[in-house]
Amino acid sequence: MSRGRLTLGLTMLALTLAPAGAHAAVWELKTAVLPAGGTEGELLGVSCASASVCTAVGDYFNGSIVGAMGNEWNGTSWAVASVEANPGEKNGKLYGVLCYSSTRCMAVGSYGTKGGGGNSLVEASNKGAWTHVTSPNHGGGKFDKLYDVWCKSLEYCVATGDYLNTEAGEKGAVLAEEWEGTTWNLMSPIENPGKNKNGKLWSIACSAEASCRAVGNWGTEAGIGVAGEETLSGTKWSATQLPEPPVADFAELYGISCTSEKSCMAVGVWRETESETKKLTILTELWNGKAWSYSIPPRPIGATESEFRSVSCPAVEECIAVGHYRDSSKKELTLAEVWNGKEWKIQTSPNPSGALASALQGVSCTEIEVCNAVGDYLNSENKLKPLAAHL
Repeated sequence: MSRGRLTLGLTMLALTLAPAGAHAAVWELKTAVLPAGGTEGELLGVSCASASVCTAVGDYFNGSIVGAMGNEWNGTSWAVASVEANPGEKNGKLYGVLCYSSTRCMAVGSYGTKGGGGNSLVEASNKGAWTHVTSPNHGGGKFDKLYDVWCKSLEYCVATGDYLNTEAGEKGAVLAEEWEGTTWNLMSPIENPGKNKNGKLWSIACSAEASCRAVGNWGTEAGIGVAGEETLSGTKWSATQLPEPPVADFAELYGISCTSEKSCMAVGVWRETESETKKLTILTELWNGKAWSYSIPPRPIGATESEFRSVSCPAVEECIAVGHYRDSSKKELTLAEVWNGKEWKIQTSPNPSGALASALQGVSCTEIEVCNAVGDYLNSENKLKPLAAHL
């Protein structure tokens, strides 16, 4: 039920939490709320229009069906949002959300079909009222999914994800859609850069309308994956493989945040070629307006694996990245780090009492010390529950 992590689950199960660090503000747990009848759930994305107005999205399970869910933040606490659980046929799920004003948000995801496939899902909110917005799907594909969205206003949004191209031999391909105020339309990204396979774009950030950078992963013929970026300029997409550690045999980027066309931060994971254990490790990529450069941030002492799932940069040279790691006992714990323009520093992030595993999946900051992060945890009864933390 999560978008891919150290522990993978079924349509709704598993994940991570907790580190150590230094910063004036302190992360504290907040109560995320399941919809009525919900027994399990997770939050995968969050967007804050201000310190007192945020929306988080994900999915939940009520004992018989899976449906999309949302929470709304009022500055002190979270409450259930009136997201449509299953505007499609079944198994609604929202991965990403962008609130471009205090009253309007756009959320994206997917839903299952009776034939066993899946279609893209878009929902929009206006003053707390959510409605399903029709979005297109590839005729020669199935399992269309939108993972992230960026909006300038009610008149312009771009969303990215992936779909299974059945016309190309069941090959995963990049998906991108554009909102022009009244309808969503399919765009023409480079579906599989360099003739690779299984391309996907997990996250997108724009400095202006039709000036965007999206990051993700491209599979190779050898079956491994490389960190990739696609840039939108006007109506044209271009693709670039991003730099990785020389000893990497796999890399993937899950989140990106841009403060201008000359300043972006992307985060994700990489794996060492010669490592006997083949463990995933956190990775960041910095765009300075001319080129990308990678760095390997510090990990908590004793960490055996680690992932960054999301990043939010409220100002140039100020970013917060969140995710999860495994300690020496292989327990998953939350992870949060702060970037000061020169280095990453680990922050102390909370984990629910008695949790078997915990993770942070999304973060949104209005200032470097004013952030909301969301995710999930497994309680002592092995039930997946939504997680929220506030800085």
